Amino acid sequence: MEEAVNRSSSSDNIASMYNELGCKYHNNKSYGKAKDYFYQAYRNTSDPMNEAIYKNNEGLALYCLKRYDDALSCYKVALDNQPNIDEYKENAASTYNALGNRYHNNKSYHTAIEYYDKANEVKPDSLYKENKANSYDSLGCECYNKFTKNGYTDAKNYFQKAYDISSDSSKYGKYRQNRDNAQAQLDKCIIFMVKIENDNPILNYPKIIKTLTSNLSMNFFEVIDKVSTFDKDLVREV
Repeated sequence: MEEAVNRSSSSDNIASMYNELGCKYHNNKSYGKAKDYFYQAYRNTSDPMNEAIYKNNEGLALYCLKRYDDALSCYKVALDNQPNIDEYKENAASTYNALGNRYHNNKSYHTAIEYYDKANEVKPDSLYKENKANSYDSLGCECYNKFTKNGYTDAKNYFQKAYDISSDSSKYGKYRQNRDNAQAQLDKCIIFMVKIENDNPILNYPKIIKTLTSNLSMNFFEVIDKVSTFDKDLVREV
């Protein structure tokens, strides 16, 4: 095949042969060589449709090499040339998702969420939404483990976002429980903050109720029920 490329006089024929070589090496999992041949195919064609095909193929090889940023650049070229091809959209979205996973695994959850959003924007898919929900849940866990009022507040909000996004019945129950746990800890924090301002918080229920109502947007009867469930001896000791 390499000899045939050398003998060919037509640039488009050369490009096609380079592409065939790229496909051959790609199928043999020689992704580095495949990438080089797909790039040569792209350089030798003047047909916009073929440019998109060859650049997409180069992106596939780079993706297999886990060079996601380079792969994404190739997919963008393909999409610029042929914006309505679903395969190119799926490849770009898959790469955004892979980048999101990389950042999630490095605990850069905010950046991961940005990439999951980009993936879903290019080609909507429930997978990307679930990954985004998972990153929000991880953010919630980070905040929860700060064991502070602000930490519980942020945790509750992140868990709520995870719950709102997820459509996976095996997961959104966990997100809801995490949210409720964070809310319970936040309630305790506020009660204990009131205790600091009072010698005997057990005798200051009106102030506790007022604080809870203003901070947590609960109605009067919900607050009364929540305060009455706390163990009074525990409140005295904290």
